[in-house]
This record gives sequence, C-alpha cells and structure tokens, in this order.
Amino acid sequence: ARLLNSVGLESTGPEEAALGDEELWRWFFTERLGRPVPSNLDRYARGAGFSGVDELRRVALREHCFLRLEGGLMAREREA
Repeated sequence: ARLLNSVGLESTGPEEAALGDEELWRWFFTERLGRPVPSNLDRYARGAGFSGVDELRRVALREHCFLRLEGGLMAREREA
C-alpha cells in the first residue's frame, strides 16, 4: 500500500492500470491465480469473501498496479 500511495495511487482505477475488464480478469485469474476466469464473477467474489465484483476489481487493479510499479523499480535498481 505504501508503494501505491507514494506515487498517488491510493485509489486505483482502470485508467491507472490501463486495462479493460476482460484484460484485467484474464490477467488476474490466468496469470496471477493460475485458473480460468469464473463464469460468474460476482458469485466468485462473494464466495472469496468480497462484497461483490466491484471490490474484487479494486483488489485486482491494485495488485496489477503494484506489480507493475515494483517491477519497474526493480528494473531501475538493476540498471543502477
């Protein structure tokens, strides 16, 4: 959270992640979790303890932005 906050991404949205919903869900489920995208995202979200698909989307977007930032910082550190 500190890394995202330090670059002004306290509240991450689709514009910061530069991903549409389809791309986000494909990335989150297949690349991050290693499973297919569920056919019913809201049911999946609620079963996983989220209030619904909107909360799950916020978590997935933050994860995506965090990993992009962390990867960029690590790459810059290797170059230095």
